[in-house]
Amino acid sequence: FWNCKVAECIIDKIVTKLQAGSMDIWLLTAALDCCIKKESCILSKIEEQFQVKVEITNICIQCESKVILTGSKENVFSARDHINDIVDDEEIEMLQEWQR
Repeated sequence: FWNCKVAECIIDKIVTKLQAGSMDIWLLTAALDCCIKKESCILSKIEEQFQVKVEITNICIQCESKVILTGSKENVFSARDHINDIVDDEEIEMLQEWQR
């Protein structure tokens, strides 16, 4: 019985590693820049909290920058949602500033 549990744990770890991948997300460049300027270590905090690699590329289309998230599938989705929330909040704040 114990050997089955150990084998199950090993298989789960292998499957988790195999499910790792990357995802491209596009974020408003100005809002992303503001987030980074407000908290310079925000990317390392996200990487640590969600166990993902965050790479901001030099690829920009119109007003958006390409960001690549790499890690387990679940962690990448969680990090994406968190980053989108942060950037969305910054976009709202920027719009409110411009309307004043």
